[in-house]
Amino acid sequence: MESVLRLPGIYYVVTIDHRRLPFSLEGLRRYRGTAMSKAKRRYYRKRVDFFRLLIKMKLWPSRSGILHGIRSIERKGPYAEITTHCGHVFLATTSKNSRAARWLRNKWAFKACRACRVPDWKLEKYSKTFFAQHYGSMLEEHGSGDSPKE
Repeated sequence: MESVLRLPGIYYVVTIDHRRLPFSLEGLRRYRGTAMSKAKRRYYRKRVDFFRLLIKMKLWPSRSGILHGIRSIERKGPYAEITTHCGHVFLATTSKNSRAARWLRNKWAFKACRACRVPDWKLEKYSKTFFAQHYGSMLEEHGSGDSPKE
């Protein structure tokens, strides 16, 4: 039986005879024989509706450069009440040019909130997300058919 000891940036596989073998994450996946795919790149339009982007990403950049995980978003006209996993509740406007929208697009937030416990896979997915003006998903609502015209 083997177990994985995980330290920041370093992975060790502890084997039956208690040897510690250092591996990178990709090497660990190959060693265990799991067919996990690499994080694929995701492209979104730069000028996509800000609330749709927040609903999709579930991340909020604070002014201090910390990424918070979003628990819920409740739309209230041109505003939204956002609740984070660490318990902060605040109102945000639907501006595509807002500080938060620019920080998400340009990836200026540099660390994750410890209280929100943002998982590593979400941070890796966020790091593989790109924004382009003429290429990518518009994040349009599907199914309801009564979405407002923009």
